[in-house]
Amino acid sequence: VAAAQGNYELFSFGRRFANRRAAGARLDASIADQRQQEFQVVLQTTQRYFDVAGAVELVRVAEQRVERAQAQLDFARIRLDLEAVPRSDVLRAEIELGNAEIALLDAEVNRTTAALNLGRQVGMEGEVWANGEALPIVAPELAPLDSLLPIARRAAPNVVSAEAGVRDWSSQKLAAWTRYAPSLRVNGGYDWFAFDFPPSQRSWNLRMTLSVPLFDGFAREGILARAQVQERLARAQYRDALLEARVAVEDAYRRIEAAQRRVAIARRGVDLAEEDLAVQEERYQLGVTTILDLQTSQIALTDAENAWIVERRNLGTALAQLEAVLGRTVQDLTQ
Repeated sequence: VAAAQGNYELFSFGRRFANRRAAGARLDASIADQRQQEFQVVLQTTQRYFDVAGAVELVRVAEQRVERAQAQLDFARIRLDLEAVPRSDVLRAEIELGNAEIALLDAEVNRTTAALNLGRQVGMEGEVWANGEALPIVAPELAPLDSLLPIARRAAPNVVSAEAGVRDWSSQKLAAWTRYAPSLRVNGGYDWFAFDFPPSQRSWNLRMTLSVPLFDGFAREGILARAQVQERLARAQYRDALLEARVAVEDAYRRIEAAQRRVAIARRGVDLAEEDLAVQEERYQLGVTTILDLQTSQIALTDAENAWIVERRNLGTALAQLEAVLGRTVQDLTQ
């Protein structure tokens, strides 16, 4: 005895369409989530990269501080031999040299740690280095904020994912409603029956079945109620995603503007500190100022250089944050 059976649903009152629409929405949400995750990885990698680049520059600044402190100590010893300064000047110069060497050791440790973290981020064993010149000095000319906000509402990965969630549960709610409607199904089969081979007795059948659901123990009602609740929740999450995208874009945009101004201010501070140190060095050589004034100017220059490096690093990070929010590169956002 052998038999082959088959059936196909001809009409389901839109259930297949609703299920297909829900599946498409889930696919869109998955693609948006993947894109968001990709840009989050890019953001984290960019932050690690700029951490290394900044650490490299901070080591350079610390080395310059050591060189200045050593030169100051040598000059103080020469003037002490000439009895032009008290011994306290040499002692203070030695203290500053020790502080500069400690700062250099700390900067080197931080540089190594940052390089190891970058290596881990990119999946490499050991240290991965970055060029200190990679730190941005100015931000590219971005499109106006008013033109970026519509992009965020339309194409930000978290917004796209949330909107797809609304379509998903809306389709599932529609599919739940179709459970109340009748369905039409066609069934067919072919049978072989005999005691010998090949079989000599054959038969086939074909029938159409109309099913009208009347009662299923309130299962339909439970499915529909859950779909309705999930749809309302998805709509609330979608609205929250729109608000979150707007806040994130404005925050990142303002941070870029502020970071760019801080970079310019920090650069001006470095220029002023260099000029002040040059004046103090000349005054100290002429014997009209104290070593404390000279050391104050030296430390002020180091602080200004460190601030300039930190602000450049913050500018690069702020640009990467805007990219992560919108799911687009900075090149795509320029005017």
